[in-house]
Amino acid sequence: MVALKKFPLRCISTCSHRVKFGYRAFLNVPTVTLSLVHNENVSKFNHSHSVKLLHSNSTPIFYVNAAPHIGHLYTALLADASCRWKELSGQEVKLVTGTDEHGIKIQRAADLNNQSPQEFCNSVTTKYQELFAAFEIRYTDYIRTTDDNHKNAVTHFWNKISEHTFKGYYRGWYCANDETFLSDSQVVKAKDDSGNISVTSAESGQPCEVIEEENYLFPLHKFKDELYRWHSGSVVYPTSFMSLVDPYLDSLGDLSISRPSSRVGWGIPVPNDSSQTIYVWVDALVNYLTAFGYPDSLQDWPIDSHIVGKDILKFHAIYWPAFLLAADLPLPKSIICHSHWLVDNAKMSKSVGNVVDPMSLRDRYTADGLRYFLLREGVLGKDGNFSEGKMVDYLNSELCNTLANLLSRCTSKSINSSQLYPPFNAEVFESAATEEWRELMDSLNSLPEKVAEHYNNFKFYKGVDCILMQLRCTNGFFDTVKPWTLKDSEDILHLVLHLVMENLRVCSILLQPIIPTLSANLLDTLGVPLHSRTVEYLLPVSSGSKTRHIQASGHLFKRVERVGGAK
Repeated sequence: MVALKKFPLRCISTCSHRVKFGYRAFLNVPTVTLSLVHNENVSKFNHSHSVKLLHSNSTPIFYVNAAPHIGHLYTALLADASCRWKELSGQEVKLVTGTDEHGIKIQRAADLNNQSPQEFCNSVTTKYQELFAAFEIRYTDYIRTTDDNHKNAVTHFWNKISEHTFKGYYRGWYCANDETFLSDSQVVKAKDDSGNISVTSAESGQPCEVIEEENYLFPLHKFKDELYRWHSGSVVYPTSFMSLVDPYLDSLGDLSISRPSSRVGWGIPVPNDSSQTIYVWVDALVNYLTAFGYPDSLQDWPIDSHIVGKDILKFHAIYWPAFLLAADLPLPKSIICHSHWLVDNAKMSKSVGNVVDPMSLRDRYTADGLRYFLLREGVLGKDGNFSEGKMVDYLNSELCNTLANLLSRCTSKSINSSQLYPPFNAEVFESAATEEWRELMDSLNSLPEKVAEHYNNFKFYKGVDCILMQLRCTNGFFDTVKPWTLKDSEDILHLVLHLVMENLRVCSILLQPIIPTLSANLLDTLGVPLHSRTVEYLLPVSSGSKTRHIQASGHLFKRVERVGGAK
């Protein structure tokens, strides 16, 4: 018998506990969405008390006044990773996205590009579709507000809420860039050296103008009590973002929900009043209903999660539920809100020239590389900081040195000459395994439960942290056991290879929502069948009895080099 060395397991003890559990228990990890469904105040508005087999997420529909940047991609990645995880857990999924193509901002952008509004929209929406294809965003519904079925849904929805609307005069501030009406307290006035006064939105910093026009108005204040009850169910997550909602809830008034068609001609006309165009946010928010079949049906509504950036939270947390209440329709189950992305600790800005194009980064670092960094670095409750240098460090340290290198080591012909993923040998394990070996596998057994809890709560970075900790410990195990010295002890060598590959298999299944292509390539290398890559096959570990032939195919993820001035 070969003497087997111990290796330190401090890294495991910080990320695991020795517990064994079954597949069903693993699926029952509480989630943000499920906790909301059973809240009494939320359920009465949802008109449903049963858990659906379908899980549904949405991104906002993205405004097509400019090409997509990493902030748009991050929102889509949150929705996609969540849906992929739910799908791996046995649920059907629905992911709604698309483009918002109406409004004065589109009119102006089209004019600047010497295009008609429709031509301009067609060119930009194509860029979003190309982005989603490049980064494997698996949407089920792509809504364009210029599509006829959506226009029909908006017209029907307007007619449903029209009994609550009235015509009146609006005079106040309007921010065209944000397509939002603002009160005096929501703008900032500044005087330059020449005495000229500029007025900007206090929230976004975008310029504002005074408008005075006759519009249709919607009485938000009529729904104040119902909105308070809805929000008492902690619908907005993380709850810290309610600090952005509460000031609006406390000062609800009449909202202008149309614009004169003489000023905003690019939009959907108000039914029976061609002098007015439906406010772009009413138009845009109805896209969620369009995706669920409205007005012909609303199967599987309400949606589980709207995923939005903090800059548009008020539209989803106040305007949208108020409109739905007016239309007597169920309210969304949750709103998942995320912060913004800075670039080297500075706000992204066209004028500064630091807007990050995801497509150019994909060419240098691969789609999975950028997916990994954004989901690894992004935290819902605080602004993320995009640093190309930091991304390079993450990719080299974690994807190349930790994940890919571990695969290369256990599939190397110098160690694994038979190119096998050996089966688990319980007899050899009982006789040869040290306490540290057992702790490594106990830690692997508990890993899916911890990752599930984090993924279900949109804390993908924490899930990845746990996976990386397990992989680092497995690398430490490999270094300490030194399998290249076990050529004369084939049974123990095969056991060691099995334990390493089993760690890779479980970690790769768990990484599929984050890096789908790399995970698929790794599982292909290990010979794991396509049907065996769901959470049902995670546990118990080492339960397979068949020998698999591996399919080594070069290095999984190659080291990347810093480009230009990456810091």
